[in-house]
Amino acid sequence: MMASEELSKYLTFFYISFFIGVVLEFLDFFLLMSSSFIIENEEILIWDIFFNSGNVSFYRTLSWIIILVLNCIYFGIGLIFFGLKHKKEIKPLVLAKFIIILGIFVLVNSFTHLEYLVVVANTPIPLDSGSILFKEIVWDSHYSSFILLAFWVFLYAITSLYLIFGLFITAGGINWSNKIAKVNEQSAA
Repeated sequence: MMASEELSKYLTFFYISFFIGVVLEFLDFFLLMSSSFIIENEEILIWDIFFNSGNVSFYRTLSWIIILVLNCIYFGIGLIFFGLKHKKEIKPLVLAKFIIILGIFVLVNSFTHLEYLVVVANTPIPLDSGSILFKEIVWDSHYSSFILLAFWVFLYAITSLYLIFGLFITAGGINWSNKIAKVNEQSAA
C-alpha cells in the first residue's frame, strides 16, 4: 500500500514532468529539423543535411534516431511513475529500492542522451571549401537565425533537466528507504 500522500505527490510530479518534457522535446526536435541555415548562399533545412543529403555519415544520422529513442524511453519512465502511483499492493521498501533504480536509470539515459547531442554537434557539414561543424553553424549568426539557436539550446536544457530529475529521484528513493529502515529498526527493538 502507498506509504503516504507525500510519496503520491512526488510520483505525480515526476510522471507529469516526464510527459510534458517528452512532448516539448518532440516538438522542439521537429521544429529544429524544419529550421534552415544558409551556407554558401544556399538555404538548407537541417532535416535535409542529416537525412536526405548523404553528405554526413550514417552514424551521425543514426545519432538523431537514437536521441528520439531515448526520448521515448523518458515517456516510458513517465508511464512507470504513473503505474507506481496507482499501484496499491507494493511494499514500501521494495518501492523505495525500485525508485532508486529508476533514478539511476534516468541518470544513465540522460548522460547517454547528452553524449549523442554532443556527437550531433560535432558533425562536420561539408562545404565546397572544406567543412564546418554543425555546432559552429548553430552558434554563428552569419549562418543561422536566433530561433535555430534557441531550439538547439532547448535540447540541452531539457536533457539537463532530466539529469537533475534523475538526481532527485535517486536521492528521494535513498531518503525514503533510510526512513523505512529506521522505522523497521525501531519496531524491531
